[in-house]
Amino acid sequence: MTEEERNAWICFSCFVPIGPKRFSLLRKYFGSAKKAWEAKKESLLKIGFSEKLVSNFLKFREEFDFSSYFLRLGKLGIRALASEDKEYPENLKNIDNAPFLLYILGEISVKDSLSLGVVGTRKITTYGKEATEKLVADLVSFGLTVVSGLAYGVDSVAHNTALESGGRTIGVWAGGLDTILLGSRKNLVEKILKEKRGAIISEYPLGFSPRRETFPQRNRVIAGLSLG
Repeated sequence: MTEEERNAWICFSCFVPIGPKRFSLLRKYFGSAKKAWEAKKESLLKIGFSEKLVSNFLKFREEFDFSSYFLRLGKLGIRALASEDKEYPENLKNIDNAPFLLYILGEISVKDSLSLGVVGTRKITTYGKEATEKLVADLVSFGLTVVSGLAYGVDSVAHNTALESGGRTIGVWAGGLDTILLGSRKNLVEKILKEKRGAIISEYPLGFSPRRETFPQRNRVIAGLSLG
């Protein structure tokens, strides 16, 4: 993939209304993300996009400062991984509407193809905590990576136990990675990254705050990364 093409993928990821389905349609119609990004209004309307969507996209394209965005990614140490890159998780490629771009902090390992998702309530009980710790410790002992959603309760216990047991863990966030670096989960994120045994990933661009509808989308990524 050329640098210009990769940049177009990143640009499209920043316009959230164009998700995996629409991005795939654009690439197929125009032949590349770069050509789609540069397309005129008339051509975009021919695909079947609504007038409102196209107008919003053209306004976004005109105002978007890619240079500043790219500098912010570099400053935060965040990488953008396209679905065509070798490092893109193979498990995730097999789901419907897989994210066409992932933002990553940390490292994804080949070992992470053997992953299980561990998720649950935010209002965890004493028994729930004990059960999660035992299950996760056992999973780690068999060499499995633990994938969860970085939420309070079960998710946090799963991530922490995986690390404390010497295993790997991947956290999937429902917003831009900069929003979690500044939030109340900062300590958990720093722990995962500091120990270099996992990664924090998201399909959402910098500055995008989690919303109610993005958590189910995050859950599909957790499921896609995991064998069960």
